[in-house]
This record gives sequence, C-alpha cells and structure tokens, in this order.
Amino acid sequence: MSERFGSVLVENRSGGNETIGVDAVAKSAPEALYRAAHTPAAIVVLPHLQKLPYNVDRDFAPYRSRW
Repeated sequence: MSERFGSVLVENRSGGNETIGVDAVAKSAPEALYRAAHTPAAIVVLPHLQKLPYNVDRDFAPYRSRW
C-alpha cells in the first residue's frame, strides 16, 4: 500500500461488531484520508438492529479511486 499511496498507518480497532472502528472513521475530519475496511454488516445490517453512534447516510460517502 505504501508504494501506491505513500505513508500508510494501520490502526486496528476491534470490538463492538465493528462499531468502534467505523465510528472512529465517521468522526474523523472531513479532509482526512481515512478508510475503513469492514464487512457489510457495519453499514447495512447493524443500523437496522441497534442504535449506532454514526449515521450511515450522513457520515459516509462511497470511495472513488483516482487510480
């Protein structure tokens, strides 16, 4: 990844059915280059099953690669 994107920092945040890590990305600065690697459950399923600290429609946008 570093060869393609430059400096890369991986921060694992496990627990809470991926809610902890996805919430950290949702609350990051808009100009920050954060990416989340998660299963579809964090975005598709969990919002229907429990109250989450993030809003999928408001806090996320699809990633569109420039490469």
